[in-house]
Amino acid sequence: MLFLWVTAAFGHGGPPNTEDLLWDDSGSMLVVSTHGLIYEDGDWDWVCEELFGESLPTDVVRTTNTTWVAGTDGLAHSNDGCTWTWHPQFDGVLIWDLAIDPDSGNRMWLVSDEGLWRSDNEGETFTLSPLPAPEAWLRSVVPMPDDQRMVFGFLDGQAMAWQAGRSTPLDVRSGQLRGLGADESGNVYGRFPRPGGTDELLRIDPDMNAVSILETEHRITAFLAKGDGLMVSVQNEGTHVSDDHGNTWVWEAEDVYACLIDKDDYIWACPREESEHMWVRTETPLLESPKQWENGPRFSDVSGTRCGDEWPVCEDLWPTVALELGVDPLAEFQEEDAVVEPKTGGCGSKAALVFFPWWLLGRRRA
Repeated sequence: MLFLWVTAAFGHGGPPNTEDLLWDDSGSMLVVSTHGLIYEDGDWDWVCEELFGESLPTDVVRTTNTTWVAGTDGLAHSNDGCTWTWHPQFDGVLIWDLAIDPDSGNRMWLVSDEGLWRSDNEGETFTLSPLPAPEAWLRSVVPMPDDQRMVFGFLDGQAMAWQAGRSTPLDVRSGQLRGLGADESGNVYGRFPRPGGTDELLRIDPDMNAVSILETEHRITAFLAKGDGLMVSVQNEGTHVSDDHGNTWVWEAEDVYACLIDKDDYIWACPREESEHMWVRTETPLLESPKQWENGPRFSDVSGTRCGDEWPVCEDLWPTVALELGVDPLAEFQEEDAVVEPKTGGCGSKAALVFFPWWLLGRRRA
């Protein structure tokens, strides 16, 4: 049985939402949205996902100077969002997971069907690590400080977690596998969304004891571990916080987020529910409530395409996408009294797919 869930669910045809926020070494932001990639560089500029061709994006990360997009057919990277190169080591390879090491912005981890790959030179070359077991199929990785990591996968149909030569079976009957992160006490967290729509959050302690700490009727859309506190957002339910590693939960607000990120003394979030803002952020500590959120820029602040003639397909699609972002695509032509007919076609048959048959039963990130 195949069951797959696209991580970077690009697509056009309605109001946009932000799926993730990434920064380069200079602090410049990249917004991973349902309508493609939006770069902060003085202005906000848009790059369409059609440049990745038939490869459906599965994950997006940013190293010190480079944006990396994993997909169902390889690994693409770019320093400016316009010139993209496909990595020769992963030509035609389905990539399950990408992660940046917390100790080094130049160290990357990649999970494919072959196993776990490591790069110490910002993705220039990757080295394949030994499998934790000969028949193991890995699906996700959580890098941790001091060159430690936990990997999630399957062994003879059994969901498993491995760390430093130790392993533990995970009591999940079906669904996917996704490692979410670790707290300061060394607990690692994973989620297991099931085909029926329910979801489960597990905690694995440093002694490799696994326990279920949250079961929901809807998808877990975002997770954050900060100190010993946890923050979890659940579709159609709202956001919950815990001050005891998930043993107990307090419902905080009805707002639902697609990402939760700890950076620069802020909690950053990707708002859902058709928000006009690319992001919100708060200085309120995770365990304090209510939080005071500051709104970020609007999608309508996008000024145009980033690459111009380098990616003519983006230029061709811009009138349609601009309307969906709330931008007036005719504004720049009004002084010349020019008439521009907005295009009515969508932006690629792959765009609106959230489910797609390329994730094995029980696999990773949603």
